[in-house]
Amino acid sequence: MVRTSGFQPENRSSILLGGTKHPADAGLFQDNKLRLHHTNNQGGMKHTNWTLLVAFTLAVSLAHPALAFTSDDANAAYKAGNYELALKIWRPLAEQGDGVAQLRLSVMYAEGQGVPKDDAESLKWGQLAAENGIVTAQLIMGARYNEGRGVPKNSKEALKWFQKAANKGAAYGQFSLGLMYAGGLGIPQDKVQSFKWFTLAAAVFPPSSKESDDAVKNANLVAAKMTPEEIAEAQRLAQEWKPE
Repeated sequence: MVRTSGFQPENRSSILLGGTKHPADAGLFQDNKLRLHHTNNQGGMKHTNWTLLVAFTLAVSLAHPALAFTSDDANAAYKAGNYELALKIWRPLAEQGDGVAQLRLSVMYAEGQGVPKDDAESLKWGQLAAENGIVTAQLIMGARYNEGRGVPKNSKEALKWFQKAANKGAAYGQFSLGLMYAGGLGIPQDKVQSFKWFTLAAAVFPPSSKESDDAVKNANLVAAKMTPEEIAEAQRLAQEWKPE
């Protein structure tokens, strides 16, 4: 259950895009107003910049069991900075439909690691990885469409990819849905759904972490505009929710 007192909103930068824990800043409310922004420094809910997102992807894909590489040789080569060898191993795996290898190619094209930077190639492999169910790739696709990064800005597409990640229990996907429902971005504004997703995100983030506290603060701000009946309904939905 989300705490409902003693929290004041802060002003930090940018959208939440990662799976478990990552260095990206969490979007917060400022001046008790529910607003969605992109990459400016004005108040309200903001979005994680691309550099932080890619840094998160690199860290998670090397460390998170769900994104373990098929080939130990590719993993070792990448860590050693031997991108040419890593690409040589991952590319045929990606072409055969390996979602993790597709994500790795996407990141390497985004960063120019062993290949020239190529956002079109990064997008191609990232979309394939997302379609193959790789949660981090789904979050990245949500961010792309939310920010218009390499694709036309499209809130409905952003919502689709964030929803897929959130349904699997990804805290940043859940937080992102909380933002979208709070601001009515691409969907009708829905305080019950916003409160539900912020509550779920707060429970999934590490206890007492900044990310968890951010989710609590945002839930409290949404709750301040809800009736007791709406809060009870949102809490019920959160308690009944199960990951896919």
